[in-house]
Amino acid sequence: MHFGDVAGLQNEDGSFSGDEWGEVDTRFSYIAICCLALLHQLNKINVEKAVKYIVSCKNLDGGFGCTPGGESHAGQIKNNDSALSPPSLQFSVVWELLLLVDTMQDFHFLNIQD
Repeated sequence: MHFGDVAGLQNEDGSFSGDEWGEVDTRFSYIAICCLALLHQLNKINVEKAVKYIVSCKNLDGGFGCTPGGESHAGQIKNNDSALSPPSLQFSVVWELLLLVDTMQDFHFLNIQD
């Protein structure tokens, strides 16, 4: 996997697709932003559009949905809050990503190439 692959998943509206069919979910935005932040490659995406998209998923009850207008969900609040946090505050994000990568490798979802 290459950072260009991750950046290439960003859609025109700032969201990120998580599969070949174009499914959009703020979890994908969270993962893409975290991966690119860890690689110091946030300049490869339109950060302003990514932030605007995430903010557009905020609901009147203060929660966030997976997409604009989607039902508020506690997991989305954590993802969106972390995605919008400065990298200096994201030690927990690094830990979560390490756990995610470990889990994904167990299921052979990753095809990491040098």
